[in-house]
Amino acid sequence: MKRVNSLLVVGLAVTAIALAGCAKTPLAKHGKLSVQGTQLVDAKGKPVQLRGFSTQHIAKTDMFVSPRYLKELRDDFSSDVIRVAMYTNRREYGYLLSPELKEVVKRVVKDATAEGMYAIIDWHILADKNPMDLVEESKAFFDEMSKEFSSYKNVFYELCNEPNGDDVTWGDHIKPYAEQVTEVIRKNDPDGIILVGTPRWSSRPDEAAADPLSDPQTMYVFHFYPDFARDGARDLIGRAHETIPLFCTEFGVSESSGTGKIYPAEIGKWMDFMDERGISWCNWNLSALHEKSAALQLSFKVGTEMRLQDKLSPSGELVRYYMRRGRVAEQDLAKPDFLGEEIVR
Repeated sequence: MKRVNSLLVVGLAVTAIALAGCAKTPLAKHGKLSVQGTQLVDAKGKPVQLRGFSTQHIAKTDMFVSPRYLKELRDDFSSDVIRVAMYTNRREYGYLLSPELKEVVKRVVKDATAEGMYAIIDWHILADKNPMDLVEESKAFFDEMSKEFSSYKNVFYELCNEPNGDDVTWGDHIKPYAEQVTEVIRKNDPDGIILVGTPRWSSRPDEAAADPLSDPQTMYVFHFYPDFARDGARDLIGRAHETIPLFCTEFGVSESSGTGKIYPAEIGKWMDFMDERGISWCNWNLSALHEKSAALQLSFKVGTEMRLQDKLSPSGELVRYYMRRGRVAEQDLAKPDFLGEEIVR
């Protein structure tokens, strides 16, 4: 009898530990998120700031968001969201060329869910410029995705990555596009959060603030790269955030080309700006590609741990530091040596 009781106690202890571990996941902690006014809030109505990575094009980076790496991002990087970037243009080997990419997106979203993380499904227009050019394809894609994930509590739908071009405007193109796609999503998922890109490579949320969408669970996207976006951009975004909810679904530590220099001092200003306002963010990008914006060294071998400093690029070191800031003990932050420098080549 004592033997049985001992086993029972051990079993209960193991179960308690397992449940305690599950409770630490972002999804278990915050539950289904929603938009209240200009703020993202959790199931209890408390403000939430998500921090995570965006993949590069999922067609060539899905190996970096396998379950083992999602778990590492969650537990070591203190990350709670992954943005799954699926390029659309044929010239960029996107969805229109390879529609089977939607299955990769689904798999990553389901893996992120299993690890208790939030996931953004990103319809990554870039060379496409005007989202209206692919409105029918987008409607079909998001109809399928919103049917698939309508019961999930952790999925965001990002309708258009970076609308661009001098002739592509909020009122004539982006807003009408978003209204059509939102209508499709809402038939399947009445309250999942929708993210909408803004003009000029998602640098002008102020234009959306002047004429917002009517959907109450929509947030507006801004992106920045520190070689161009500085104090003036922060002032503009800060004013927009006074009236609409914002989500920075992409920013780079490097130049906007993805190469060249990185800017630790300027990124520090942006991190302070977003943390002070509770604005959620995703860094571009989680890959080991040959570009300065990649979080991993070109020599990184899939199957090894990411967090080791000789595996992370300078960009990855910097972003890991800011993901963990305020979430782990100060002595565990491992500040990069170059944190205060103006630029690093």
